[in-house]
Amino acid sequence: MPSPPGDFKQVLIVAKFEGGFESWKSVLGNILILAVASAVIMTLLVFAPVRPDTPETFAASFLFPVFFLVPLAAAIFGAGSVTSEFETKTAHLTFSNPVKRTVLAAGKFLASLFYVCCAILIFYLGCSVATYYVFGSVPAGLAVSIVPSILYGCAVLALVFLFGFIFRNGVVAGALMFAVIFLCMPLLQLFLSDMGHAPWYLLTYAAGAINAFGGPSMPKPVTIFGGSQGAPDLAISTAVLAVYFAAVFVLSLFVLRRRDIA
Repeated sequence: MPSPPGDFKQVLIVAKFEGGFESWKSVLGNILILAVASAVIMTLLVFAPVRPDTPETFAASFLFPVFFLVPLAAAIFGAGSVTSEFETKTAHLTFSNPVKRTVLAAGKFLASLFYVCCAILIFYLGCSVATYYVFGSVPAGLAVSIVPSILYGCAVLALVFLFGFIFRNGVVAGALMFAVIFLCMPLLQLFLSDMGHAPWYLLTYAAGAINAFGGPSMPKPVTIFGGSQGAPDLAISTAVLAVYFAAVFVLSLFVLRRRDIA
């Protein structure tokens, strides 16, 4: 009798199934919307009467909407996936052998993250094309900023999974994620910044490293989530984003192991 596949292989199987479970028309439609948004921003920046005068500041301006794009993509591609076991019991209908809850969650997270990364890369492709069209070159720091962008996507998606496992509802999970990202943390960051303190340990502040890659050619940076006391440090911010992702995702697994999906 053949032995069952290991946990890692099962994660990949779940991710493959989850990726094919949703309608491809719906997935491609959502990605197309994000691609069109990228094209619109590219057009506005390229043909604006006044635009940034260096490749670094131009690319950083283009990446400004990434702070909205990543939570939107996480809500679109993650909220439904995270709660399907509570609402439709897909694992019970699909897998003949029992699957660990941690394996199931990791596979679903991997599938959702794939689509979030696709949305991010589409946006970066648009940024690169627009910057090259205007200046004839693309700043090297643009490639580096992909790392905090993807880690930011991981952290925000982990929040969606955590709230989804707690409340068993995709709409509630998405709404609470937006409240944390666009209300609670920004207000706390703004308060701390006004007090003269750079809150490097906040998720929203660390995300500012996404478009703070231009070096001395950049103006005094300010993140979208309130004032900052200088640019977020790339290395520290990358580490903070990774810690948020790991901590929140592990916490979501802890919650899932204590929830009944039968």
